[in-house]
Amino acid sequence: MKTLIPLTAIAALAASGLSSAQTTAYSKPSGYITLGNADGSAATPDVPANTDVTVSVPFERASEVSGKITGRSGSVLSFANAGLTNNSLVSSTTPYQITITSGAQAGLIGVISANTSTSVTVGSVIVGDINGIETNGTASFSISKAWTLGTFFPTNLPAGTNVLAFSGTVAGPNLAPNEGYVYSGSAWFQTLGTGGNGSHTMIFPGESMILRSSVAIDSLVVTGSVPTVVSKTVVSKLSASQAQDTRIAFNVSTDQPIENLTGVQAGDSLLAFNNAAAGKNKSPNEILVYSGSAWFGTTGVTGPQNGLYKLKAGQGYILRRPSTAPVGNTTISLVPNYAGSL
Repeated sequence: MKTLIPLTAIAALAASGLSSAQTTAYSKPSGYITLGNADGSAATPDVPANTDVTVSVPFERASEVSGKITGRSGSVLSFANAGLTNNSLVSSTTPYQITITSGAQAGLIGVISANTSTSVTVGSVIVGDINGIETNGTASFSISKAWTLGTFFPTNLPAGTNVLAFSGTVAGPNLAPNEGYVYSGSAWFQTLGTGGNGSHTMIFPGESMILRSSVAIDSLVVTGSVPTVVSKTVVSKLSASQAQDTRIAFNVSTDQPIENLTGVQAGDSLLAFNNAAAGKNKSPNEILVYSGSAWFGTTGVTGPQNGLYKLKAGQGYILRRPSTAPVGNTTISLVPNYAGSL
């Protein structure tokens, strides 16, 4: 598969023009990636007709404010004056997120619900522990617009394209999607779930989705800023008596070695899907199981997979927790192997 990638260093970590010496915005390297059936062939559509492909977010949006956390009171995080106006980071159509980029809670992502010139209020935490953020200058942060259905996917998708999503709140394995969106040719609308306009629905980093179209999509290319911080996703076990599937992905821009995953437990399985295979509601074509120290292939690939198997950028997976695993949440992390070179 062609999951990437020329990465173009536009202005790697070069300062933009914000006035504060301590609270600034930076431009990261940018790139593009082909989603879906990214096999590198111009003759093969990235999304074949009447076929499900798993997709995820491999990029960040550009940072607009960054600096050091200088204080915390409950869900309010403080920093040096960034020249923001009150609630300029709050919009019903454009959600903003804060990412902790260094310190003990690096990889934490929160949705901003209010702001002043020197603080943000985190309305909800997608992943991480806000109480663990240091206020001694150790914890750096970046604020950016969040991806939504309307900003992540290209606007030239054919009308009738569907995105199927999973809330992560249903117990058991082999789960059907419980959220669905359809593209009209100009906007997204929710057809499975609560309904209404879906163009402004936030796509969470670490979220895996299914994209489906009744007609072939020749090219499905997305662009953005290259993530350089650890990617984290929460895996839940909801029932004591059942195995649990969680749709997961990793916010990385190149394929990553599976052995770099941390937080997985013995008995966990990773289920992967062949985006080149035709059809809907496809079964996984590759299954790997974690022994507690290494990954082993059981379906589609065989034998030890450490050093061999790559997690593909922009693709989604299922992490299956066995029925014997305890109920509760676990954070799985992946540090991109290119981070130290950017």
